[in-house]
Amino acid sequence: FRRVLFRSVLETPPWANVVARDAQGRFLLVRQWRFGTRSPSLEVPAGVVHTGEPPLEAARRELLEETGCEAARWSTLGSVAPNPAVHDNRCHLYLAEGVERVQEPSLDEGEDLETLWMTAEEVRAAVADGTIHSALAVAALARVLDLRVAAPEPAD
Repeated sequence: FRRVLFRSVLETPPWANVVARDAQGRFLLVRQWRFGTRSPSLEVPAGVVHTGEPPLEAARRELLEETGCEAARWSTLGSVAPNPAVHDNRCHLYLAEGVERVQEPSLDEGEDLETLWMTAEEVRAAVADGTIHSALAVAALARVLDLRVAAPEPAD
């Protein structure tokens, strides 16, 4: 016989995350307050895909709103399931290249964030030391950079 299990599933709209790079190869990240961890979080620009909106358009919109930047080239990095245990959505990942600021950010009400430019080495170090700790940001960045952390040397 089968037992009936009751579980909570969060019906959540899709999300879009953007790995943004400028012509010099620097990465554009955003630092914003996250209520779940009760701390600031360093992440890639990201947001909700509105009903009927193609994920790529959401990615372009979020990059512009959060950072005031547009990109010369876009490519898809696939998608991931944010937390298949409780979420029913996908997070679409994009690479935006040739990013440059075209206007001031246009933040949503209650949104308070700052933008930071980081080199690839700085991003790798920030992932390794836990400064960048959002799983979705790490997943997106890992589609562009090798983020493996070297294992410590064994003791003699």
